[in-house]
Amino acid sequence: MWRRLFNLAAALSLLLCVAVCVLWARSYGLTDQIVWNRADGVRSIGSYGGRVVLALNESTRARISAYGYGFHHSRDKSSPVNFSVVRVSVDRGSTYSDWEGGGFKWYMYRPLANNYLIVRAVAPHWFFVTATAILPLIWSALKLRARVRDVRCERLGLCRTCGYDLRGTPEGGRCPECGCVSRGAPKPPHNPPLERTAAAV
Repeated sequence: MWRRLFNLAAALSLLLCVAVCVLWARSYGLTDQIVWNRADGVRSIGSYGGRVVLALNESTRARISAYGYGFHHSRDKSSPVNFSVVRVSVDRGSTYSDWEGGGFKWYMYRPLANNYLIVRAVAPHWFFVTATAILPLIWSALKLRARVRDVRCERLGLCRTCGYDLRGTPEGGRCPECGCVSRGAPKPPHNPPLERTAAAV
């Protein structure tokens, strides 16, 4: 059960990794952005210039028509407004924070009037590629390890399941330790007692 779940998670992670790589390559020529318009402002996530940008513009006086509510996808050759750095004059009593390093950026601004909020979070595509590639790499490493172990057991005459020494066991027999039939060896008859009885008659 857990092995199937792990295999499924690794497959989905691999698909996400491929999708992020495609977006990464596209981001240097095209901008992909998903925008969520609501009555209290705009939320968006997009891909541009080798980075992923998460933007939040929240306001109690948002001017968005009710017909524009919901999710929208846009694709353009230019950088949309939600990707640009917002320059604000920080007044006394306002809340402002920013951080930048290693290709990551973050800043948040909420004025003293508390009638709107601006948030930007930026992360490079390589971070998401690395994160989504971890499970497929672990899956590949486990498969390679199992393959190397099988080859070694076959060379040394050991059971591939439990590692028991099978050099004194008849070919095609079951492992005395775990009961598994050696791979590649002919399987024993389905009903040996019945076959022996028929041969005696």
